[in-house]
Amino acid sequence: MVIKCAVLGCSNRKDREKDFQYYRLPAIASNQGEECEKLSSKRRREWLANMNQCFKNKNLDNVRICSEHFVSGKKADLYDRTNPDWCPTLRLGGSNPEPVVSTPLHSATPHVDRYKRVQERSKRKRLELIQNDEESTFESSDSGWYLH
Repeated sequence: MVIKCAVLGCSNRKDREKDFQYYRLPAIASNQGEECEKLSSKRRREWLANMNQCFKNKNLDNVRICSEHFVSGKKADLYDRTNPDWCPTLRLGGSNPEPVVSTPLHSATPHVDRYKRVQERSKRKRLELIQNDEESTFESSDSGWYLH
């Protein structure tokens, strides 16, 4: 069976375009707690809404979306809600080839630059905490280094 992208107007197929990844429609995780179930259900709805197609009477297990429709080229983790790749947003067919950012579903999804700044800031803060912790743990004395 040929795996192809389900986005309208996208002709990418796994047998021709070997550089792309093909992601399944996110499943609803019902066995990992209520919070996970709500989050995975919301993510699945957003993916379907972004694709702007009618999937009535279709097997959603076979729906695939290629990496071309994600900003970084791969989907984000379920709990990384602020990542712009939490759901596909690029070249989703239809009359609007621009990224989907104005719908109410995407009001919490930041732009890529902002996401990268937040990630860098978090990384710097973690490194500063580690360095400050190391400096406060070790002190210099006349007899050498010792732990408090």
